[in-house]
Amino acid sequence: MRTRPAGWLTTFTVALLAGCGGGGGGSNFSSTPAQAVAITQANAADVTSTTLTAVDGAAWLSDFGLYLAFGLIAPLDEAAMMASAAGNGSGPGARLVETATLECLVAGDVVITSDIETAGTLTPNDTIELDFDNCNDGDGVIIDGELDLRVEVFSGDLGSGFFLLETETTLDRLLLTADGESLRLDGEVELDMDTRADDLLAVAVAGSSLDVVVNGEASTLTDFQLTVDSDITNPDDWVYTKAGSGTLTAEALGSSQADGKVTFETIDPLVERDSAEFPLEGQFEILGANNSSVLVSDTADDEVYLDVDADGNGQYEATITTTWTALLP
Repeated sequence: MRTRPAGWLTTFTVALLAGCGGGGGGSNFSSTPAQAVAITQANAADVTSTTLTAVDGAAWLSDFGLYLAFGLIAPLDEAAMMASAAGNGSGPGARLVETATLECLVAGDVVITSDIETAGTLTPNDTIELDFDNCNDGDGVIIDGELDLRVEVFSGDLGSGFFLLETETTLDRLLLTADGESLRLDGEVELDMDTRADDLLAVAVAGSSLDVVVNGEASTLTDFQLTVDSDITNPDDWVYTKAGSGTLTAEALGSSQADGKVTFETIDPLVERDSAEFPLEGQFEILGANNSSVLVSDTADDEVYLDVDADGNGQYEATITTTWTALLP
């Protein structure tokens, strides 16, 4: 069975949360409709940082989806098949409805309720509900909240790790905390995984609305899609290619009167790898009011170029040189 090295979920989560910055405390969106933000030389870095933070928060679902499939759903499906073989079902053609409570290694637990039509596989409209209760496996991450998954398409074999799984997934205050940092997700998304290729894990996340709260900084992604392709040719040094587009509404982008919003789109996918501290390449654009924009381009080492078009005429008036460290302190 294909597996990720031990601690992969923790490593990813800590890296994400450590890069997000921000302060504690909850927050609520303004009731006033969000206003498009005019991007200028003065705010380009802040707009970029806020956008990256929210998109990275949503992109975390790609690794979490693989964790669910490989670590929780596959063993659950195998258990259902064993139960069916042992004659524990309620009769021919009966759906397999099971509830299992898994104790976490240090504290808390996760309750998994599955409603599966056929033991040993998944079929459309099978459902799996996971209720995390401050689950702590001792790896630095605590998970709380609920995730409900409904199967739309499945083919392949979960047990072997080679499959196509397309789902409709509901996140209900799914909260992760690590080293005093926090990420909370609420909403409904399409969470799809394709691991049928020998050396590639492809995950796509899309939805009409997803609330993302990082360290108390609230934002919402709307009409968005994100893809994360993981090249696992070298099992000790995975390479990730990320792309996405959508609209971001955030308190940090707005004013006391209204939240602010921008749209974003990948120009060249962002490429990262386990062995590198910073992304290797990539380019994306953030668009604001009156066609104002900032083009974000990765360069060698830690440097990032922000090309700003404040008046929306298609010409960049200024290039700001910054770093990934400054954008995601």
